Amino acid sequence: MEHVIGPIDEEDKQLLNEGVEKATLAITEIMKNGLDIAMNKYN
Repeated sequence: MEHVIGPIDEEDKQLLNEGVEKATLAITEIMKNGLDIAMNKYN
Protein backbone atom coordinates (compact mmCIF):
# COMPACT_ATOMS: atom_id res chain seq x y z
CA MET A 1 0.00 0.00 0.00
CA GLU A 2 1.48 3.35 -1.04
CA HIS A 3 -0.78 5.73 0.87
CA VAL A 4 -1.59 5.80 4.55
CA ILE A 5 -4.04 8.20 6.13
CA GLY A 6 -2.39 9.98 9.01
CA PRO A 7 -2.92 13.05 11.13
CA ILE A 8 -3.70 16.26 9.26
CA ASP A 9 -1.09 18.95 9.81
CA GLU A 10 -2.14 22.40 11.01
CA GLU A 11 -1.74 24.10 7.60
CA ASP A 12 -3.98 21.52 5.94
CA LYS A 13 -6.51 21.77 8.79
CA GLN A 14 -6.77 25.50 8.17
CA LEU A 15 -7.34 24.95 4.44
CA LEU A 16 -9.93 22.28 5.19
CA ASN A 17 -11.77 24.56 7.61
CA GLU A 18 -11.79 27.37 5.04
CA GLY A 19 -13.22 24.99 2.43
CA VAL A 20 -15.95 23.82 4.78
CA GLU A 21 -16.86 27.43 5.60
CA LYS A 22 -17.02 28.34 1.90
CA ALA A 23 -19.15 25.27 1.16
CA THR A 24 -21.52 26.22 3.98
CA LEU A 25 -21.91 29.72 2.56
CA ALA A 26 -22.45 28.34 -0.94
CA ILE A 27 -25.16 25.94 0.23
CA THR A 28 -26.91 28.75 2.10
CA GLU A 29 -26.73 30.88 -1.05
CA ILE A 30 -28.27 28.06 -3.12
CA MET A 31 -31.13 27.74 -0.66
CA LYS A 32 -31.78 31.49 -0.56
CA ASN A 33 -31.16 32.59 -4.13
CA GLY A 34 -30.86 29.51 -6.35
CA LEU A 35 -28.10 27.55 -7.99
CA ASP A 36 -27.21 29.97 -10.79
CA ILE A 37 -26.59 32.89 -8.44
CA ALA A 38 -24.58 30.72 -6.06
CA MET A 39 -22.45 29.34 -8.90
CA ASN A 40 -21.69 32.85 -10.13
CA LYS A 41 -20.76 33.97 -6.63
CA TYR A 42 -18.67 30.99 -5.51
CA ASN A 43 -17.01 29.68 -8.69
